[in-house]
Amino acid sequence: MTRRHVEEKALHYHQSGLCCTEALSKAVIECYSEETSNAIPRIGSGFCLGIGHTGEDICGTVVGGVIALGFLFGRMSPDQDNTRVCKQAAEFRKRFIAQYGTTNCNALLKKFGEQPKMEKCKKMTAEAAGMIADMLSVK
Repeated sequence: MTRRHVEEKALHYHQSGLCCTEALSKAVIECYSEETSNAIPRIGSGFCLGIGHTGEDICGTVVGGVIALGFLFGRMSPDQDNTRVCKQAAEFRKRFIAQYGTTNCNALLKKFGEQPKMEKCKKMTAEAAGMIADMLSVK
């Protein structure tokens, strides 16, 4: 799977009406898992545009990435090790902050300024999907 393919899929889903969280999680999971779930993208819907469209707290794109990583590498019971998924989530957060300076939705929106049809957020969502693709391509 190429970074470009994952980015294009995330952008397509975002442009088709899914929010950042839904689009990123759906794209990454579809590209990297043979398994899927009807819960994706539904599980991320409450994180659209910050938590509940408030713009507050964590950016939905970041949440979508963590949801996707959890789906791919998370544990199914407390006796299983969650070290891998936690390391991956921390690495994704680190890369996101290096690129955008924050994981806070309102801070990102303020930084982006005027954006017709949320185009800057859509581009960011695609780029974040690409970050995960880069992470997953490293063995």
